[in-house]
Amino acid sequence: MISLRVGPDSVLLSVHRDVLLSASPGLAKMCKPFRATEDCIIFLLDQCPDTLRSLCYWMYHDEICISHAIEHRSSDHSDPEHTTTGLFVKLWIASDKFSMPRLMNHTIDVLLSRAKTMDLVRLARYIYSKTKRGSDLRKLLVKVVSSRFDADDLDEYRDWISENFLLDLAKAAFLDRDQGFNRFRDRKPLQEGFCTNFHVHEKGAARCEVMNGYIVADEGRP
Repeated sequence: MISLRVGPDSVLLSVHRDVLLSASPGLAKMCKPFRATEDCIIFLLDQCPDTLRSLCYWMYHDEICISHAIEHRSSDHSDPEHTTTGLFVKLWIASDKFSMPRLMNHTIDVLLSRAKTMDLVRLARYIYSKTKRGSDLRKLLVKVVSSRFDADDLDEYRDWISENFLLDLAKAAFLDRDQGFNRFRDRKPLQEGFCTNFHVHEKGAARCEVMNGYIVADEGRP
């Protein structure tokens, strides 16, 4: 077994070695200093325990599972990172960090189908602080806001919008104009083209036809 010590309180999560090595090249690299017969402890003190619980569950079941408590947590929570959408955003960021592209795709699907616009906007500064330029999570945020916000909304929620986010929104607007796209006349569901627009695949891989969902644990946690 591999022990994961997660978050500032060093919460213990355990994963079978073969499962972790197969699912996450990023976490597998952290195991290299340890022999197969040795106990391996990986310290992930900057990660959220709830996020890593969902990540570990996915390793075994190929499904995203969140706790009942998180599912019913209000989106008006004072800290947007602690909302349901916040967990999904952190899960995408963790799966990117630990080289888990299938989980990244799965999480994008959940965000597309579940996340409300304002939930994502409240997380905009966090997303931009944790992702690289051109990331699919940034693209998703820009696409959602570009298609649903108007000028008044942008002004009302300007405190949530960072300089780089505003630049990406402006670039998206100019690109739409140059291509003759009218967001009211030509608006399409965000889920349309979800794989081509937001998924990570190896060159030549088949495109996804069905979006993934998530499940809620019966107990207090997965």
